Amino acid sequence: HGCIEDSLCDLGAHDHLCLIYESREEQLRAMIPFVRQGLERGDRCLYAADGSTAAAVSDAMRTGGVPVDEAVRKGALVVAGYRDIYLAPGRFDPDAVLDFAAGAGHQAVGDGYHALRIAGEMAWALRGDPGSDRILEYETKVNERIPSTPVTAICQYDRTRFAPGVIRDVIRTHPLVVVGGRVCRNFYYVPPGELLGPGVLDREVDRLLENILGSPPPPPPENV
Repeated sequence: HGCIEDSLCDLGAHDHLCLIYESREEQLRAMIPFVRQGLERGDRCLYAADGSTAAAVSDAMRTGGVPVDEAVRKGALVVAGYRDIYLAPGRFDPDAVLDFAAGAGHQAVGDGYHALRIAGEMAWALRGDPGSDRILEYETKVNERIPSTPVTAICQYDRTRFAPGVIRDVIRTHPLVVVGGRVCRNFYYVPPGELLGPGVLDREVDRLLENILGSPPPPPPENV
C-alpha cells in the first residue's frame, strides 16, 4: 500500500487524474489514501459516489483510517450522490458541472482550505441519463479549466464495465493515470482542443511524430 500512498503525496492543486480499476478493492486502495491525504494537508474533499455506494464508500473510508464523521461535521468532507454533482440540472451538462467545481474550489479556499479535492465515480455515465454521451467533451474541458481552478480531480473508471474505446479516450484526456498501484505521468495524454473539432487526425499524426522524436534511441546491439 505504501507505493500508491507515496505517489499520491506528489499531487497538488490543478492536477487531473483518472483511476482505471478492475475491482472494488483496487479502487478503494487508491481512493482511501487520496481522501485521507487530502484532509491531512488541509484540502476540502468532495466524493461523488455512485448512488448505491455512498454509504459503502463512507464505511470503507472509516475502515481505512479516514475520520469521516469528524470531517463531515467540520465541512472538510462531503460524500454526495452522483446525481447531485453530475446531473444537478436534470441532465449532464459539462459546463454546468465545471462551473460548480470552480465555484466550490474557490469557496473552499475562501473557507480556509488549501484547495478542493474531487473524487468522482463515473459509472453513472453507463445509465443513459440525458447528456451522458458528453463524457469525452467533459474530460477535455476539465483540462482547459483546471489550471485556473484550485481543484485536484480524480475520475474513476471501472475497466470491466466501460467499453475499451471509452477507456482509451479516458486515458487520452488525463495528464496523470493511477494504474498498477501508482500515479503515472501519461505520455498518451492529448492536450485540450486536439481531440475535438476539425483536423483531429492531422494533429494526432503531429503528436505521434513528436513522441517518437522525443523518445530515447534504442540501445546499440550487443557484440556477439
